[in-house]
Amino acid sequence: METNKIYKSKQNRSSIIRIILSNYDMVGIKELKVLYQKQGGVDTFNLESYIDLLSRKVIIKSFKAKEKERNRYSFSYDTKGNSPGVKSNFIITKFDKILNKEIRKYKVTLSLKEKTTNVILAEIEDQMEEQKKEVNGERTKLRNRASKTERKLLSKEVCQNYSEIARVPIEEIDSLKIYRVKRFLNYRSNLLIYFALINDFLCAPLKTEGVTEVWKISKNDASLSDERLEKITDHVYSTLSKEIENRVNQLEKRISKNNKEIEELKALCSHKNGNKRKIEQLELLNRSLKIKMSELSGYSSKENLKQDLKKIVEIFSEFRHALMHYDYMYFENLFENRGCDNLKNLLDLNFFRYTKLIEEFKVENKTNYLDGDEKLSVLGKPKNIKKLYSYYNTLCSNKSGFNKFINTFFTCDGVEDADFKKLIVENFENEMNVVRGVSKKNDLSKKNLNRMESHFKLMKNTPYFWDIHTSDIYKKLYSKRKKRVEEYNKEINGIKSKTRITNINSELLELKKQMEEITKNSSLFRLKYKLQIAYAFLMVEFNGNLKDFKNKFDPTDLKKIQEYLKKKEEYLNFRVPKVKSGEKNLFALGKLENQLKRIQDEFNKRDSLYLDVDSKNNLFKFYILNYLLLPIEFKGDFLGFVKTHYYNIKNVDFLDESDESLTDEKLDKKLKELADDGFFHKIRLFEKNIKNYEIIKYSISKHEDMKRYFELLGLNVKYLEYKSTDEVGIFNKNMLLPIFKYYQNVFKLYNDIEIHGLLKLAQNKSINLENALAFVKGKGKNSFLNFSNLLKKINAKGYKNEAEIRNSIAHLNLKELIVDLFTNELDLNKNVRAAIEFSLDNKLNKVDLGMDFVNDYYMGSRQENAE
Repeated sequence: METNKIYKSKQNRSSIIRIILSNYDMVGIKELKVLYQKQGGVDTFNLESYIDLLSRKVIIKSFKAKEKERNRYSFSYDTKGNSPGVKSNFIITKFDKILNKEIRKYKVTLSLKEKTTNVILAEIEDQMEEQKKEVNGERTKLRNRASKTERKLLSKEVCQNYSEIARVPIEEIDSLKIYRVKRFLNYRSNLLIYFALINDFLCAPLKTEGVTEVWKISKNDASLSDERLEKITDHVYSTLSKEIENRVNQLEKRISKNNKEIEELKALCSHKNGNKRKIEQLELLNRSLKIKMSELSGYSSKENLKQDLKKIVEIFSEFRHALMHYDYMYFENLFENRGCDNLKNLLDLNFFRYTKLIEEFKVENKTNYLDGDEKLSVLGKPKNIKKLYSYYNTLCSNKSGFNKFINTFFTCDGVEDADFKKLIVENFENEMNVVRGVSKKNDLSKKNLNRMESHFKLMKNTPYFWDIHTSDIYKKLYSKRKKRVEEYNKEINGIKSKTRITNINSELLELKKQMEEITKNSSLFRLKYKLQIAYAFLMVEFNGNLKDFKNKFDPTDLKKIQEYLKKKEEYLNFRVPKVKSGEKNLFALGKLENQLKRIQDEFNKRDSLYLDVDSKNNLFKFYILNYLLLPIEFKGDFLGFVKTHYYNIKNVDFLDESDESLTDEKLDKKLKELADDGFFHKIRLFEKNIKNYEIIKYSISKHEDMKRYFELLGLNVKYLEYKSTDEVGIFNKNMLLPIFKYYQNVFKLYNDIEIHGLLKLAQNKSINLENALAFVKGKGKNSFLNFSNLLKKINAKGYKNEAEIRNSIAHLNLKELIVDLFTNELDLNKNVRAAIEFSLDNKLNKVDLGMDFVNDYYMGSRQENAE
């Protein structure tokens, strides 16, 4: 990016316009993105391009927008200035069909960088007249009119290596596919350790027989397997939480108490209406309690548990095989719900049949800035904002496109509408005047008035910012806090003045409090006006009749949408009129709320389907099964890990609405499928009520072990310990997790060495990766991938036992690992360095996967130390 010569200031790295080459392969650029405004969306384009080395030009064969909202936006392309038969640049204009105007215009040029044959230079120039912004309190910012970036195309060797891992033709490999495969390799490495924890738990009662791997249980004859299954069932049954038994006992006591009261009432005058109704109520309650008790008893049924464990052994045997053999497609299918019928049937567990999310999980559309008791004026009535927002979200879930339509009143392509904002400011001031008139008689009005006045003044006469980071007040507080954090870090790492650290901490706390208050109030008032527009629209256009709204509202009808947008001021100022005695109420807000509540109740019932036998639930159910079987020290860490990986995988792309094969009907169906994915929603619900579902509880931290570890460290201090697995302390977890993270990083290094070694072996033997895996297996019918064999195949003479640490981690020799770290840290590091030297000496780092695994290891170690 060029220096801004006009202002003679340092580079503004956040300035817009910006171009990103987001997908490419061996031949050319396949996708580029343009970020035009900071708050605006990203324009994405699919390309078909290649390099003509004779003319040293990048030829664009096709150029097409990848649309998110095809019913609202359209693109036009101007190729003037190109040589005949050669297209290297486009002038792109983006048109808003609803506002009926151009909103973006820029020129994109692709060229070959000088003195290179595979580096493409992309330049972009803004060709639209810049609009002045007139939003009160918004910070000013510099904006460059042009920028550029470059990208080196993929080499054939990189593509070949990734095609081996993904097991697809080399032509299908591009940067997006490589991104997914790299995430898979990291995911595989971490998941193998979580698997080792579960494997160790399930095989614990069989270790005396020499069985330490789950997959070996199902490899033997059926009778022996049944005998072992009994042992596993007894072992797992002993770890079931006592909370279930306690809750069953509590229910039995309540039923017994109710029965006693029923008998007493019958002994009295049962013919009396009051007693008769009371008896009926108690009998109905008892039936409900018995059903609940039956469900809870299902958890602790030994026979049910045995049936589940038989399937669980098979699940993890299949899972281990996919992990060990780099079965990328197994996991891609799992994430995309493709061809997973066997897993679907195996996950049909008794546990999931007894678990009903709808009964335990309360589905609430929460936001972190709503406490639940905030009441503000909507349609002229003081209303609970959280309740209205919950109804609104449910309505949006049932009517595709409604939320985008409401946002259209406030923003244009993600940028706030300054004209409408002026109307909102005027409305806010008028409302403050109204509240002043009643605040002396009403405590709620007085509280709201204080909040409104103080916030309005602080924000320089505006009730909210659509993006709080555009506020100069917030930005100043943010910068000040950032500076204090830097000062705090210097003190911690330097002289360590307690007085200075205390003062900085106090100031940081105050700054954080101010920033949170500004953000909360800004978000609250922004939400108030969003709900005002939404509910006013329903009342004005459909008289609050949701059936009419669902049948008649069409977000793709541009002519009708334009008519609605012209009424924005009417919606903003709409108030439910007072009805005189005898008159019909055409705008019954209470009636509308009742309709919304019924829709929400029906919507919530769908949550009970989350655990149904359906392939779309496989991933969620599989992760919950892992969570249940992990030791208590690692449950929370596992959930964080799988959520992060899912986000990384699922947010690399979006649905392309420009696909001509997508009719409106097909598009709506596809959008509904994406909305119903709901993985994050399910996981969040599970997390919020997680204590109700910790059915299996066990710890790998024993009192004697923790005491011994402290002795090894030479420390004689008091420490927390687990009194029982149901009384979980935090100390042991905080001690074990850093060690776990350290070995995760070490294990990733060994797995990186392994995949590089396998690819190296495949190249040397002129075979594919799958055959290379078979080549390094041990001998015998129960043979499996052997890391030691791989190292021997690479260099039999230079081979030493470099696999020892890797095998200790994979087979979870925890005591050995922890003791080694406490007593032989230097030897441990020496062994790791020996493995690195072995890989470098044998040129495993020359296998091109676009990564430096040695550097990644050291950077990972540095990060763990910093944490």
